[in-house]
Amino acid sequence: MFNTVLIANRGEIAMRVLRTCREMGIRVVVAHSTADRDTPAVRQADESIQIGPPQPRRSYLNPAAIVSAALQTGAEAIHPGYGFLSENPEFAEICQAHGLTLIGPPPEVIARLGDKSSARAFAIEARLPVLPGSTGSRASSAKARAEHLSPRRAITSGGGPISVSPCAWQISANSGFSDRKP
Repeated sequence: MFNTVLIANRGEIAMRVLRTCREMGIRVVVAHSTADRDTPAVRQADESIQIGPPQPRRSYLNPAAIVSAALQTGAEAIHPGYGFLSENPEFAEICQAHGLTLIGPPPEVIARLGDKSSARAFAIEARLPVLPGSTGSRASSAKARAEHLSPRRAITSGGGPISVSPCAWQISANSGFSDRKP
């Protein structure tokens, strides 16, 4: 068990982790940006530490700032919450290198599950039930289907609306896959 956990997140996520740590008798340090210094999690924490300016890239997504905060406050573990660095295998490795426990999966599992095709293969290897679906690269199978689309359709390589590209003709459909991550 840990004596002190640094929470590297904000809002309701930080509050949930904080409450759970309290129930377990664990001291809580909340890492926060300058914009989040007056939030309930910061006020209710045993200790808080500023990790950067309001921009997440310079605070909650800054591994050096978070690891430094954990070391400065005597935390043995970092809870990343959801999003931010929770799915970053490099961050998990940095934590390990500094003798800190990342509360979450080990780096190799984060890396393997971060890619949908790899995660599916991992689940099949583990003999877990999976829904029927494509087994190869979604982009390559979608690209093959794109040849049959009418000129006014949109194409996507997964990832929701962010990866939707309208295409006006066949050349556009094929080029829409060249810069997409499968």
